[in-house]
Amino acid sequence: MGSNATKTIINCGTTQVSVSVFSADSGTLVLEKLVVENLVYNYTEKEEWPVAATNALRNIFSTMKPKGEIVVIAPGQLLLTRNVRVPQVEASKREGVIAFEAQSNFPFPLEELVWGSQVIASDGVEESVVIFALKRTEIVRFTNLLIKEAKLVPDTIQPATNLDVQAYRYLLAQGGEDVGPVLIVNVGAHTTNLTFVTENGFDINNIGLGGNYVTQKLAEATGVAFQAAEQKKIAYFTETARFSYDDPVPATILAAADSFIRRLSQDITRRLIAFKRANGGVGPKKIFISGRGSLLPDMAKKLAELQRVPVEVLDVTPLLSCASGVDTDMVFNERFELQEVIGEASALVMPGVEGVNLLPPEIAKELDFKKKMPFLALAGIFLALAPWPVWMHFSDVGATLESARAAQAKQIKVLEDREEQLTKLDEQSQKMKAYLDEVFSVLDKRFRWNDFMADGQACLSRLQTRTATGEEGETIFSSDRHIWLDSLVVRRSLKKADGDNPASVVCDVDIKFAMLIPEVDADNPEHNSGLFEARRNLILESLKAAEFVDKSVKIKDKPDFSKPHLPTLTLTLRIKSDKGL
Repeated sequence: MGSNATKTIINCGTTQVSVSVFSADSGTLVLEKLVVENLVYNYTEKEEWPVAATNALRNIFSTMKPKGEIVVIAPGQLLLTRNVRVPQVEASKREGVIAFEAQSNFPFPLEELVWGSQVIASDGVEESVVIFALKRTEIVRFTNLLIKEAKLVPDTIQPATNLDVQAYRYLLAQGGEDVGPVLIVNVGAHTTNLTFVTENGFDINNIGLGGNYVTQKLAEATGVAFQAAEQKKIAYFTETARFSYDDPVPATILAAADSFIRRLSQDITRRLIAFKRANGGVGPKKIFISGRGSLLPDMAKKLAELQRVPVEVLDVTPLLSCASGVDTDMVFNERFELQEVIGEASALVMPGVEGVNLLPPEIAKELDFKKKMPFLALAGIFLALAPWPVWMHFSDVGATLESARAAQAKQIKVLEDREEQLTKLDEQSQKMKAYLDEVFSVLDKRFRWNDFMADGQACLSRLQTRTATGEEGETIFSSDRHIWLDSLVVRRSLKKADGDNPASVVCDVDIKFAMLIPEVDADNPEHNSGLFEARRNLILESLKAAEFVDKSVKIKDKPDFSKPHLPTLTLTLRIKSDKGL
């Protein structure tokens, strides 16, 4: 091979898992091994999938060893995907902006998710970002099963939904025709992934409609269990079983398949409207289909008729070079399932391919430490053997005895010096540990900023949405909405231990409110004290209702009337200890 870079890619589908080993040779991907195993479980029970998948992988890896980097492709049924637009800011601030959008767009708190993001387009002012997330409980359970049951140590877990576009770009890099904007339709068992690809980037949409739609319709029409209906569907399409002329199964399958294609086309049409609006009225010039669900007969033809756009199968397998021993018939039969795998493998030959790692951070740290364990053990062995030459001298007698004792004394002195150094290093490590504990404490609480800012926004909203009655009896917004936040400063300080109370970190917040008061009293031109006091009381009342404010500590406030029309009110309040920032 022309390169030592190797990847073992595990594609975790809903109905099957595959293991592929890739390497690179002169810019071409080489498929060194391919193993596929169907999953046996109740497809309607998603909770059964992790165990079925890891059991299948354990069987596969009982006879083969992974090579190079191990990448696991998470199935689309577990993924949450959102497209957002954020201001284009420097890289150091981008993560915080995207985290805020993630908290706003997902139906779960961020601490319940493992998530990552990828910038897919930019116009110089805003960036289009796709955010992928997995429920933490689900991915932690699956990863632990991989490690304990299948004996696999994954380096990364990639979302399946961003790999179709990488496969398409590999197709273009290998000489494929660039026809302009295209749509890639990846039909899975439970969901279908729509990826709009343009020269400026791509956009991902996920719809809750998959190939199991046909199975479900067949099960309902014939009154059989879902698994039995799935077997009948596969038998019909693979022509491995014959059905009598009066058997309702073929007609039901064809009717369900036609209904599925039409519903899929309707969903595509709805999303095409938004795509064309964002691209100056230009739609996709071609549609590519992939995934096992696209094996439905005449799907490409029917979809082309409904959308009035050429439809082709996204097949990148002809661009592979297969090593000896790889079953090329299997590669052909599995070509619908290999596009995402080839998209991930393309990073071996295409520089700059970006990915999103959804491996839970706590598991990643643990795995990283375990990888270093053999080196630490080897270092311990060498350290244990270091005094061995000294002890060898004790086999001599007579004239060499005194020299052996001298050598031993020197070695003891060296060890004592090392012990002193280790003691100093231990003291330094303890200080570093205390520092890192404080840093990680801050990192663990960083997502509270989203809740804190949302709480502050709620306080302002309570002021700015107040209504009053106008001169003619109509309902209007109260002038209290002329209050805004001028500045906000968070101060962290250490509260020393007192008796049985341990030391703790105290968070105080200085908030400066500004307000517009055009009605200045002619008899008292300095300011309108009555209106100012009314607004001051409203601000205090709104803050006392805030979730983060410690009610047991009195809020301090300091007014400034240097500008009568624009007075300010600076308040100092205490954040609850369990909500510290």
